[in-house]
Parts: sequence; structure tokens; C-alpha cells
Amino acid sequence: MILLYIVERWKNMLIT
Repeated sequence: MILLYIVERWKNMLIT
């Protein structure tokens, strides 16, 4: 599984 992708998406939501 690509955690990097998930983390990036999650961080993006947090920033938004």
C-alpha cells in the first residue's frame, strides 16, 4: 500500500 499517497491526501484535507 502507498502510505505516501494516503498521507498526502490526508494532509491536504487538514490544510484545506
